[in-house]
Amino acid sequence: DAAAFPFHRAGELVDDTEKVVERLVPDHARSGLHRALLTSDLVYVRPSTAKSWNVALSADAGVFMADPTRTGVLTHPSWLVAMSEPDHNHLVRRGRFVRERLLCGEVPMLPGGVVPQIEKKPGLTFRQRIEQHSTDPACSGCHQLMDPLSMGFEAWDHVGRPQTMDNGGVVSTAGALTGAGDVDGPYADAKQLMQRLAESPQVKACWVKQVFRFVRGRDVLATDRCELERLTQLYDSSGEDTLAVVEAMFASEAFLQ
Repeated sequence: DAAAFPFHRAGELVDDTEKVVERLVPDHARSGLHRALLTSDLVYVRPSTAKSWNVALSADAGVFMADPTRTGVLTHPSWLVAMSEPDHNHLVRRGRFVRERLLCGEVPMLPGGVVPQIEKKPGLTFRQRIEQHSTDPACSGCHQLMDPLSMGFEAWDHVGRPQTMDNGGVVSTAGALTGAGDVDGPYADAKQLMQRLAESPQVKACWVKQVFRFVRGRDVLATDRCELERLTQLYDSSGEDTLAVVEAMFASEAFLQ
């Protein structure tokens, strides 16, 4: 709502994140780029976006700074807004992103039939309302794959600003990480979640798969399994060198032939 949020600058917020990515790539492409993207507290703030970042900015132009309240690009306003509805957070969408894009997991298609309506009452946070789906037998199977992964992001509202209250209820950021290997378990907030994801072997393997998709310009096929395994081993043994993975892809027999 432009009237309620006149300070919101969607395009500039995306550019803020892109500037951070452009700064991180040269420094970390040879050593844990996926970790840097998930855990860095580096942000780029300009006067026109400072309110979205909840930062008091005295500079006349955009500046890079460390923001200890943010942990990686998934805590930037640009991503948080993209994974929200116009009037509220969308923790299901955020959780699905983590499951599918960071862990390379799958969430089944929405089953047929009527989806139960979410009860909206004053004092109930969106998390409490969506938990109705998590406890419904018809919905819980899919929601358990997504919702617990996104609880940490409830620390920010639908325009990416910090929040402690939602719809009159107190916000809780505790959740549970699953499907990430030996780092699975409860987490207290988004910072702990992102740090765990950065250490996950599943996230490492998924990062390599996403690089493969981008470089090859297509999705992964069953016949790519052996090459992906080699590339994942290379990423691990090379000290998480993303460029080494790209170089190996161009030198592989699969690419040359």
